[in-house]
Amino acid sequence: MEFIIGRDPQTSQLKVACGQQSIRLGNPGDVPMTVSRQHCLLTVDNDHYTIKNLKPQNVTFVNGMAIAQKSVKESDVITLGPEKYRIDLAAILKAVRQLAPKTADIRPLQALWEEHDQHSLDQVIAERKFNALRGATGLITMTAIILALTVGRNVWYIMLYCVAIFASFFFTIKAYRDSTNVPKKRKEQEKEFRSKYVCPNCGHHFTMPYDELSQYDVCPYCKAKFIR
Repeated sequence: MEFIIGRDPQTSQLKVACGQQSIRLGNPGDVPMTVSRQHCLLTVDNDHYTIKNLKPQNVTFVNGMAIAQKSVKESDVITLGPEKYRIDLAAILKAVRQLAPKTADIRPLQALWEEHDQHSLDQVIAERKFNALRGATGLITMTAIILALTVGRNVWYIMLYCVAIFASFFFTIKAYRDSTNVPKKRKEQEKEFRSKYVCPNCGHHFTMPYDELSQYDVCPYCKAKFIR
């Protein structure tokens, strides 16, 4: 990111600008007239900083030496103009963080949403399969009754009736256990999903599917620009 440093013409404060945004530092009248409105350029690349003198008539010093462009550290002494107005690089770096456009990389959220969506679908399928198998208990009982009416109560009737009773007990016990365990598990999974399916910048939970979310250019809450 690049930030222009100079004197604010209205307040004579130190002005730091990035595009259409700017911020003023210090007290009004602090910056001498010998400091240009666009005096130098600060380039911030992660933890690497570079100062560049913008105009030949300007003069920018780093540790007492006039420079055209130089890599700097927060501990370096940077002064502007013939009167050597000293700027606080640490304070400027703190200020530029407010000016830098906010971004939010939402690409990891796609896999997270797809996993959540697939898991929800698997749960619905599992429930329907269980209900279908549970319904088979009635079919077995009906088959046993039909056998009893047509051929009498033979060994097949007894076997089918026993299978129906066993299946009925099995599905009843499983349904009773699932009535407690399944909602708890779903709640835990939903809580974990909500904690992860959030804006990487502001942490606000998204409720919309990823396909819909990816149509936005910025976060609806913090306005950070999406990287997608």
